[in-house]
Amino acid sequence: MSKLTGFKQAKEVADKAKELNKKFAEGKEKAIEQEKALQAELEALRAEERDIYSAFVLDMVEESAYIQGKEISEAKQKQLLAVQSKINDIDELKKHEMVKLFNDYKKNVYPTFMKEKSENNKQLKDKLAEAKQEFLQKITDYAKEQYAWYEVEKGIEQIEVIGEFKQRSYIEPLQPYHMNYMNPKGDKLNIGTNELYAVFQRRGRNK
Repeated sequence: MSKLTGFKQAKEVADKAKELNKKFAEGKEKAIEQEKALQAELEALRAEERDIYSAFVLDMVEESAYIQGKEISEAKQKQLLAVQSKINDIDELKKHEMVKLFNDYKKNVYPTFMKEKSENNKQLKDKLAEAKQEFLQKITDYAKEQYAWYEVEKGIEQIEVIGEFKQRSYIEPLQPYHMNYMNPKGDKLNIGTNELYAVFQRRGRNK
């Protein structure tokens, strides 16, 4: 698989998208934390500003002290607005970056990736067909081993029939599989279609 150019390029695109997603999520989380901190600071500054204003009205402090307190509150308010603007823009910026990334993928990677994917799917089906034949061959070998036991037991039973210990032969070779098996879940020996389906459903869970 290391030789597949389209696959490697598509994986790089997917990894880049994952990394971008992570960075934007972290940036948004950090900005939200900043927003909370600035809101708390601004609330405290405004309370202090009101106290200074009361003192100014009562001629307890100079006007410059009140103006300075107000300027500090306004500066903090600007900081808060900038952070809130960042929070509001993050999702749109992420969308913009993802659109650029996808358009580049669609133009430069997609055709090769889809061609390689089609070839890989065909190879997979060929491998599964081969695995099926190997499995059936193993079953055939095991069945032959078991049939040798049946033939010996059948020979003994024929003695019983000839010696009139039995009226006829009753022994049949072991058949562990069911004809026209309809249980999709399978059992200990019979493979159900749901079992095969589940193998591919689980394939990415234990990476």
